[in-house]
Amino acid sequence: MKKLRESVNTLKEVEELLGMMSQEIYTLRNIVARYHLKYGEDIKDGVLEVPDTISFDIKSDDDGCYCVVHDYENLRITSNYKRILTKIDKLRL
Repeated sequence: MKKLRESVNTLKEVEELLGMMSQEIYTLRNIVARYHLKYGEDIKDGVLEVPDTISFDIKSDDDGCYCVVHDYENLRITSNYKRILTKIDKLRL
């Protein structure tokens, strides 16, 4: 029974992880699409590394859509990125 319970818990964690990853990918696609629409002519090649504590979100209101950057270290909470990495590392064991 213990092994069965562990398997069920692992499947639940995988399901939660896939949901979080799906949302992160959706957000990233929106950010990239909006950035390309606004700055498409000026986009250059290169590598940009974003700190683990930074996350992005798309907001819209009467003034339009805009990207919000959250620094979770200053907010003292864990970003979705860090939560995803923690779950992946746990499931690899």
